[in-house]
Amino acid sequence: MKRLGRIKAPQVSLDGEDEILQAVYKLWENENERFNIHEGEYEVTVEMPSEEFKCICKILQDFSNTVLGSYDLLLVSLVQPMETATVQTDLTDLVSFSFSLENWYSFAMATSISNTVMIRMSSKLPVMLEYMIEQKGYLRFYLS
Repeated sequence: MKRLGRIKAPQVSLDGEDEILQAVYKLWENENERFNIHEGEYEVTVEMPSEEFKCICKILQDFSNTVLGSYDLLLVSLVQPMETATVQTDLTDLVSFSFSLENWYSFAMATSISNTVMIRMSSKLPVMLEYMIEQKGYLRFYLS
């Protein structure tokens, strides 16, 4: 089974009058790598300003190649007081996860298309980054 892999050298053209973005990407084939997206419920959903998320990603890329993390109710309550919170969190269960930071900052570059990013985490599913595109839909990235 052949699968298209990473994006190489995008060629972008803009039509300023209608604000239409067209992008042409050259993709390479990768026969060894296989990634299935499994449907399921995410235990943690974090919604935050996309610019804040981009700053966090920029800091993380200097530290390590892999992130090991866990999320629990105590952590959520200590982050920010509810009345001043810019980060909204919905937590149903304790979550532990790990993923590579190799392309993490690249995904954070999508901040210009949305004011907020939703990060969904589960112990059994890939981390999902979701940028809502106003009245159009969404752009999702899956990290495993």
